[in-house]
Amino acid sequence: MGTSEWVYEAVGVEKLSQCMFCTFVSHSGNASYSDLCFYCNEIFGCVGLRQKKYSILNTQYDSATYYELKDKLIEHMKHTGEWGMFFPSTCSPFAYNETVAHERYPLEKNQALALGFRWRDSDPQPQVGAPADLPDDSLETPQSITQSTLICQESGKLFKINGPEYNFYISQKLPIPRISADARYARRMRRR
Repeated sequence: MGTSEWVYEAVGVEKLSQCMFCTFVSHSGNASYSDLCFYCNEIFGCVGLRQKKYSILNTQYDSATYYELKDKLIEHMKHTGEWGMFFPSTCSPFAYNETVAHERYPLEKNQALALGFRWRDSDPQPQVGAPADLPDDSLETPQSITQSTLICQESGKLFKINGPEYNFYISQKLPIPRISADARYARRMRRR
């Protein structure tokens, strides 16, 4: 949170004063329920503003109208049970299994859905790649492999080996991977 004060339930913020329920807001004061706003004061429910004041839902008002509307919104949110709660998971652009939360607190699909989270199943992959049956010795693998699409032996997803990655494996005398980077990452996370 950098050098902030009086901040409640915020993520990725810096240099704030008297702000709550914000994500990626910086150099601002008296901001609530806002995202990606910079150098703003007295904002409520705003996204992507710079150097604005007395704004609600990205509309700027005079100070008297701003406070009157803000009070009405807060009363409405109290009535609906939204006031005092961080952004709901329905506002997330990512499904549960696409976030770091899934790595730290793994849930099965049915558990995540029962808790109200979204889940994204893998897109069906057309099987146009070559199986990743590669030689164990990377020096025997031609550089043309960087032009191929491979099929991950673990997940069945398509993946590629790029030029710098190929050069690294050759220089370190490591075999070219037969599973995708995502599958290797998932393996590492399971071992934690």
